[in-house]
Amino acid sequence: MSRAISFPKTCTTCNEPKPESDFYRRKDGKCKKCQNVYRNKFHRKVYAPLQGGKKKCATCEVIKDITEFYISRKMPGCRQNACKSCNDARRDRERVAKKITAPMYKPSRKPERYTRAQFITIPCAVCDKPFEPTSSVVKRCGKACTLLVNRFYTRGIRNLDYDTGDVAVSNATQLARIWLRSTHCIYCGDPFVESGG
Repeated sequence: MSRAISFPKTCTTCNEPKPESDFYRRKDGKCKKCQNVYRNKFHRKVYAPLQGGKKKCATCEVIKDITEFYISRKMPGCRQNACKSCNDARRDRERVAKKITAPMYKPSRKPERYTRAQFITIPCAVCDKPFEPTSSVVKRCGKACTLLVNRFYTRGIRNLDYDTGDVAVSNATQLARIWLRSTHCIYCGDPFVESGG
């Protein structure tokens, strides 16, 4: 029965021979003590919070009470350099700038293309009531049997005429049936009418 013999290893920082148990599994050759000293140099300091007093804002340069600054553990005194009002104003400016430049907020080039394609109504054979489209995915007008197929419809449909926004009625009915996993209305039990808006 053979045992592994541990040879002393020399640290690359303090140049002292130490057993292998005093080293981490690293390739730089530093012992645990030297590695901890090196790591503590770059460790983020956590400051104790100030209980009271005043502080000068770095933005508006006004001396204010310490409670007028947001708490931040990485700053001296656990308070940010800018006061709350300056911070809120900066966030509002950034939010407006992002809203203007972000593509998700830009209006579509031809929004009239998708108005009819996004809101397709499939009325029931019994209660054929008018429906007011909303932004939700599936809606019914009260207890009426009108189904609204919204964005799910535009993602699932294939033969959509983007110039006019028209779509085949049979495809809308078929997609509504797939959505409900049935061919009949859940309220009155009658089949869907092959007509759409």
